[in-house]
Amino acid sequence: TSSPDNVVFKFCDVAVKHGMDVFRVFDSLNYVDNLKLGIDAVGAAGGVVEATVAYTGDITDKSKTKYTLDYYLDLVRQL
Repeated sequence: TSSPDNVVFKFCDVAVKHGMDVFRVFDSLNYVDNLKLGIDAVGAAGGVVEATVAYTGDITDKSKTKYTLDYYLDLVRQL
């Protein structure tokens, strides 16, 4: 994220205190460090995390070798 970590944590804290409970955490490039920051901030504030993964392509196409089912499963395990 382009926001400093303390700003993300403060936003989540204030949002939970004002009634927000579910946060969908998303990074369009599936950059795990950015996702983890959001997940940690929401968790610290007492919110419910819905981590999301950006998906593209056809995982059933055997000619595709980079973004395979295993790639996405590994990404989710990292979260």
